[in-house]
Amino acid sequence: MFRVRSSFVLASAAAATGSTNNSNHLAFVKELRARTEAPLTEVMSAMKECGQDFDKCIEWLKKRGAARVVKKSTRDARQGLLVCSHKPFGYILEANCETDFAARSPNFVALVQKAQSVLLSRGQSATVDDIRSELSGDITHVGSTLGERIELAKMIILPTVNDVYYGSYVHTFGANVPSGFGTLAALVGLQSPAKNDEEGKKVEVAACSLARHMAATKGAYLNVPLMKQNFMGDEISVSDWVVKAAGEGTLVKTDVLFKCGEENP
Repeated sequence: MFRVRSSFVLASAAAATGSTNNSNHLAFVKELRARTEAPLTEVMSAMKECGQDFDKCIEWLKKRGAARVVKKSTRDARQGLLVCSHKPFGYILEANCETDFAARSPNFVALVQKAQSVLLSRGQSATVDDIRSELSGDITHVGSTLGERIELAKMIILPTVNDVYYGSYVHTFGANVPSGFGTLAALVGLQSPAKNDEEGKKVEVAACSLARHMAATKGAYLNVPLMKQNFMGDEISVSDWVVKAAGEGTLVKTDVLFKCGEENP
């Protein structure tokens, strides 16, 4: 972030609007930068074009920001974050940027949190286009601030079924990223004849463990069906482990694995 630190900057900011009251200009610059997080040079250009009119300056900066994002639209955005959970329903949402540095930034993380909030507020009828539309201004703003291409790439939502218990696992991205956010995520749905809440909880825990297996062994079982794999590398097959962990009659109904930046289902 730029900081206004010198008399040269103060003088330049004042010159941008032609006023003699440096303290007022400095306050305007600080406020406009706080609202938009735009570079100082662009804030000064906005003031030169629009004067000390917040609304006009913000609109001018938004247009400039959108133009920069359009220029970046041909660049690869294969880094980013996945947000995944099995509560209140199973979902994975992927947001992409160009570098892992940007993916860890507070601005990008906050954008993904907003996207998750929109998803949860709309429920299982949500689409990725819905979320893109509602957050179009935020996406443009974060892209402009970080200087990278930002996009909400894809999403999957699993249907709620009475006898299917979902579990999830996310390979976390670091200390600065909230729980449930990462670069590798799995969802598993186990169909079970569980008779009560206690048995249902047992199946849910098994589904979470199987999701963790999928993430931990990604690439280790190329072209080997999930049920024929060895659970977490042990001597027991996934098929036998599911029955042992969740009870007789339990079947794997759904299994989904996302890796950020890859062509996922």
